[in-house]
Amino acid sequence: MEAQLNTARREHTKAVVALRQSSRQTAKEREREQELQRLQEEHRRKETEELQRKLREAERDKNLLMTTIRQEGLLSQYKKTRSAALQTSSALAEQPQPARPAGKSQAVGPSAKPSSKESLCSVLEDLQALSVAVIDSGETSSEEEEDRGL
Repeated sequence: MEAQLNTARREHTKAVVALRQSSRQTAKEREREQELQRLQEEHRRKETEELQRKLREAERDKNLLMTTIRQEGLLSQYKKTRSAALQTSSALAEQPQPARPAGKSQAVGPSAKPSSKESLCSVLEDLQALSVAVIDSGETSSEEEEDRGL
C-alpha cells in the first residue's frame, strides 16, 4: 500500500510539474503575442500618421497652386480655352455624317479631311494662345518680383 502511495505521489508531482511548465509556456506565448500585437499597432499608427502628413502636404501644395493660378488669372483663361475646345469638339461630334451609298467603299475621302484639319488647327491655336498667356504672365510676375526686390 505504501508503494502505491509513493507511486501516486510521484505521478501527482510529475503532473504538477508538467502543469506548471505548460502554464509558464502558455504565459510566454501570450506575452509574445501581446508584444507582436503592440508592435503591429505601433507600426500601423506610425504609417497612418505618415500618410496623414503626406495628405496634408499634398492639400497644402494643391491650395498653393490653386491660389497662384487664381492670382495670375490663369484659371479663368484655362477654363475659357478649355470650354471653347470642348464646344468645338462637341459641335464636330453633333454634325450629321453624310449617308454613303451602299456601292461605295467606306474609305474617308478628301472632303472629310478639311473639317478635322480645321478643328485640329483651332485646338492648336487655342493651345498656343494659352501657352503665350502663361509665358507672358510668368514674365510679368518675375519682373514684378524683381521690381519689389530693388
